[in-house]
Amino acid sequence: MLIGKEINANTLDVFLERVVIKEGYDAVIFDKLNESDKNLMKENLLNKVINSVKEKSLNVDYSYINKTKGDIERLKKFDDLENSIAILDDLYRTDENALEGIPELKKALSNVKYYKKDFMRAFKNDNSLIVLFYKNIVAGLIFSTSTIIAEYVEHVKDSNGMLTAKFVGDKVAKGIFLDNLKAFNNMVIKGQFETFLKMDSDQLTGRQATFIASGVILSVIAVIWIVRELVFSFFYMRDSISDYLLNLSYFVELNQQKLGDGQKNVRKKQGKIAEKLVKLSDRIAVDSRISTKRGEDDIRNSNKDLDIDNLKDLDDNNLL
Repeated sequence: MLIGKEINANTLDVFLERVVIKEGYDAVIFDKLNESDKNLMKENLLNKVINSVKEKSLNVDYSYINKTKGDIERLKKFDDLENSIAILDDLYRTDENALEGIPELKKALSNVKYYKKDFMRAFKNDNSLIVLFYKNIVAGLIFSTSTIIAEYVEHVKDSNGMLTAKFVGDKVAKGIFLDNLKAFNNMVIKGQFETFLKMDSDQLTGRQATFIASGVILSVIAVIWIVRELVFSFFYMRDSISDYLLNLSYFVELNQQKLGDGQKNVRKKQGKIAEKLVKLSDRIAVDSRISTKRGEDDIRNSNKDLDIDNLKDLDDNNLL
């Protein structure tokens, strides 16, 4: 994650120092503020970050995910997503070149399914922050799985002339997708996500935000930061979610073709599917690299505004 490994500070003050306060001037200024001004800065930090996320998320196509209403199993081509993750997970256990982060995909999918009722309730009650998190973590699953297939997996001929999936290249996938899925999984393990789900959107409205128990605030900030990094990258995605889902579909179909009858016919079918997969994966790989780089640049530029001078006087209470 761009602001550090993981948000696990015990107090919001520590988090604020990691994100906002630089050495020297900012640290001295912050230390001299009274508690009221410090609280205002915390509110302003949340306001500024959430508003920037909201603004960019309006330009991201979540149509496929919105239709699920919180139930990921209603996602179009969900079976392809689940099967793709299962295939990658199997490869992880047998391929010496497997990416280290692959198990996070299966864990994240399991966690999203486990909290299905909570996400469905959030859609029903229009709890916008939880809904925004759901949409982006599902998009993160789709994009990360498809991007891994595009960047790190190729199909080579085995002794029978069949195409078999193999990992190639680096053992560690670069980019923010797997990092954020891992952060989500860690939140679940530590109980932070349960804490986040218990809050109501109204608790983050107005001047009451920073007076919530510090554990809730930290959970909210952790969620916001995950969503922020994903949204900033999704903003630059030229290809639609349907393209990424189609990539998963080709991947599953190609691997399932080995189970067919008649070696010659199977090889022919595999060849046709592989050709489609290669073309789409090449495009997706480029799209992912460009969008991730631009998203990271945007986050760094946005972080420059999260400093003492820009947070002291800001008083925008309209969070959601």
